[in-house]
Amino acid sequence: ISMNHPFGVFVGLEEIADPEGMVMGTCHNLDQAQIYGAHLLEVGYAERVLNINSHLDLWDCLTAKGHLVTGIGTSDQHVTQEWPQFPNRQVTWILAAEPTESSLTAALRAGRVFFGDPTLSGDGAPSVDLMVPGRAVMGQVLDELDGSTIEVQALVRGTHSQDEIHWVVNGEIVEVLTQLVNGATYTLDVTPEEWTAVRLEVWTRSQAAKFFSNPIYLSTNVVDVPEERLPNP
Repeated sequence: ISMNHPFGVFVGLEEIADPEGMVMGTCHNLDQAQIYGAHLLEVGYAERVLNINSHLDLWDCLTAKGHLVTGIGTSDQHVTQEWPQFPNRQVTWILAAEPTESSLTAALRAGRVFFGDPTLSGDGAPSVDLMVPGRAVMGQVLDELDGSTIEVQALVRGTHSQDEIHWVVNGEIVEVLTQLVNGATYTLDVTPEEWTAVRLEVWTRSQAAKFFSNPIYLSTNVVDVPEERLPNP
């Protein structure tokens, strides 16, 4: 189940007097409704009532409230004409074991997804994945941690040297990386708290939205984790 265009159906940017208030109000309403049972949230909109930063803020707000909802990219264009010129052209890449309905569905539920704009990709097929080596991968929850520093790794393909990587922890940018190398592995040391969500963004030099990971989750508490979000034994 997907929660689509959470701020409304208007295609483009509306003149909203209080965008932050709209984000917080929408987050509250979706939280109270348990996101209507949705497993997915459309995040990758450049222009859908509000901009992509507001969609990211909504996603981070829901994550902070404990919702394990998979962020996806979307265009909702319904037609193919002049697609590269359309402002909403983000797509979803699913890191599934095989191209079958059951495998794709399982990967979506598990947060094994990144999304972004394929027209901005560098050489080769793009890919974004996060991991705590030997313990968990993007979309999974590592709980009962003792509070010691955890190294989160990111493997990122499809970048240009002038792109920027933003490490985001609990909705806040904690590190910005430049002078990127396509296919490189990047690391971030994180001290887990009661609920810590770590994700990665790639932006172009002109601050166009390029690629976005789903979070990997860390917790010092015991968390009621859905089976599909459990680290592999």
